[in-house]
Amino acid sequence: MTADSDIQITDLSDLRPGDKLVARRNGFTHYFGRFDGTAPESVWIIEGVGGLRKRVPLREYTLWRQPEAAGANCLGFRGVA
Repeated sequence: MTADSDIQITDLSDLRPGDKLVARRNGFTHYFGRFDGTAPESVWIIEGVGGLRKRVPLREYTLWRQPEAAGANCLGFRGVA
């Protein structure tokens, strides 16, 4: 389930390095991290846990931006363990 304040990304030009992103498939969060760049038909994120760089294919996932907000966990993400 998405939080009311999460914003679905429909245009990659709206993303800025360091934006907090959540990648979801079928309504479930699979990845969360900070935006690190684009690649053909995908984006790169630095995962919130472990700091690994992951390629997220846009055909398989929807991207959501999480604004800075109160109630975030120690990594700055809401609703993600």
